[in-house]
Order: sequence, then C-alpha cells, then structure tokens
Amino acid sequence: MRHKPTPTFILALPLQVNAQQAARLQAHFECARQLYNALLAEAMKCLRRMKADPAQAGLLAAFPIPTSPLAGRPSLACARSMVSPNTACTRRPGACAPAGSLSTSTA
Repeated sequence: MRHKPTPTFILALPLQVNAQQAARLQAHFECARQLYNALLAEAMKCLRRMKADPAQAGLLAAFPIPTSPLAGRPSLACARSMVSPNTACTRRPGACAPAGSLSTSTA
C-alpha cells in the first residue's frame, strides 16, 4: 500500500548580495555551466560511438535507451531523497543511480 505524501513547505527568500558577491556567484555558475556542457558533450560522443558499434547491439537490445527527454530521469522523490535522508524514494529500488556510479575514464 502506498504511503500518503507528506506535506511540503517551502519558504523562498530573495538573495540579497552586493556587486562583488554577485560577480563571484556569476563566475561560479558560469564554471558549472561549462563543466556541465563539457560532460554532456563527452557522454553524447560516447553514446554515438556505442550506437555505431555492432558489438554493442546485444547490450542496446537488453537495455534500451529512452527516447523521451524525461524518461530515465530521477523522479522528484528521488531528487528529494538525495537531498534529505528523511524522504524516501518512491521509485522502484535501484531506479536512481547510486553515487559514484558514473565512469570517469576517458576511452
């Protein structure tokens, strides 16, 4: 039986920073954006190589790649459980990638 969702309360406060703090935050966000885009580009190259490799045909058949942009993303409950250990993930066990499961090798 499913548990009833727990009520969530969110308080959003405006962030008040001076010009120096705003510049520093902007620099951090820009670095994060560039890192994200670089990692995404590498993952897409790896995926294209895997799709083009005939040796991977059995693997692709066993683990189909989602075609929907939202398919395969962790649910909001999973995201919450990554932030707060008191919130349980409602997806099937193993649906969320465990920490450290991403490969860092460059092939």
